[in-house]
Amino acid sequence: MMWQLIKRDYTIIFFFIIFAFFFRLMLHVFAGLPFFSYSNLYFLSFVLMLLYALLFYLDDRSKVMRTIVSLPIKKRDIIKSRYIALYTIGLILLFFTLFFDYYIDQQTFHFIKMYVAVCALTIYIAISTPIYYFFNQIWIRIVVHYILLIFSAFAFAFLFADPFEWFTPFLTMVFTLLDLQPLLVSALLLMVIMYGSYRMSTFIFNRKDVL
Repeated sequence: MMWQLIKRDYTIIFFFIIFAFFFRLMLHVFAGLPFFSYSNLYFLSFVLMLLYALLFYLDDRSKVMRTIVSLPIKKRDIIKSRYIALYTIGLILLFFTLFFDYYIDQQTFHFIKMYVAVCALTIYIAISTPIYYFFNQIWIRIVVHYILLIFSAFAFAFLFADPFEWFTPFLTMVFTLLDLQPLLVSALLLMVIMYGSYRMSTFIFNRKDVL
């Protein structure tokens, strides 16, 4: 049943994904945006924001959750299916961009840049998803989503710049752990962040009246 929900999400946004692909192609052809430029990251963030708004708006408009929660499927599996759908869609968009910039445009492949992009996508999904379960009105979700993403970007910049050295002990500990095994430690941290986001969304959804 969970895979049917994932398939449903893909079906809903299929044409939007095609549109995003062609729009990205136009950006590549006419603007020549490289993979890791700020403009391209903003574009991917904007596309993902529209995907969130579209999926949850159609859920609300069709009242489909009333039917889904009445089916023999656990609520945590409903949430899990949405996370899987959004994350895999984000990866598809990311690797599509990678294909154009590194294969067609013959740019040098940098594993670190690609890995950082995947990490950014993971954090993006973890931050964004609970918002759409917490608020009921779609316009409030979009506004809070946008504000929180901007705030998160500034918060990360402030954290790593640490102008007042408030976070120096914490950053020292984190970088020490990363030095031991960078990929493994960062992957474990991302898994913890994503799991925490999933648990938060499940907690919110379990306490909402969708009937």
